[in-house]
Amino acid sequence: MVRLAADLGVDVLQLKQADVSRGEAGSGFALFHHRDDKQLHQLRRAVRRARRLGEKLGIEVTQPRFQPEETPVCGQDPRTALFVRYDGVVAPCINLAVAGPSSFLGEPVEFPAVHYGRLPEDSLDEIWDSDLCLFYRETFEERERAHDKALAGEDFPPNLLAMQEAFNRVIAAMPQAPEGCRTCHYLYGL
Repeated sequence: MVRLAADLGVDVLQLKQADVSRGEAGSGFALFHHRDDKQLHQLRRAVRRARRLGEKLGIEVTQPRFQPEETPVCGQDPRTALFVRYDGVVAPCINLAVAGPSSFLGEPVEFPAVHYGRLPEDSLDEIWDSDLCLFYRETFEERERAHDKALAGEDFPPNLLAMQEAFNRVIAAMPQAPEGCRTCHYLYGL
């Protein structure tokens, strides 16, 4: 894939999870795991080889994490962005726009449908100012504030175990994410 990207003149190759799967479609294709195992080690080696080849060919190779680490706000940040589905439905993100059965770290989950409105029937201003949209923006703003405040209050020791405990306290200080977000790989950097 890296060589093909080089042949096509690509600057960045982003390795991506098989992330928005519903039901059995795409089941088992995700790269991330909830535990460290032999398959994960093989995947990490393959990614390291791809990155080295990318460096030689002048292509930046990026990938998401392989294991979960909760973040205050996901990459689809509903504080500053909206997801518009093919039919005009507006949602906080792709996973809440496309509801249904999925899996999270090997366990079955059900994503709820969270829709702010629909374009063009609803104006963008109406959608952005809706109570539900405001709820998502405020919730993630509160999570980031709590995270940053707790992070600033920690004295990170040089000991890795104590440092991990400090990070766990920072994560515990955040308010709970909305339903659907708590079992979404994007919130965990995957």
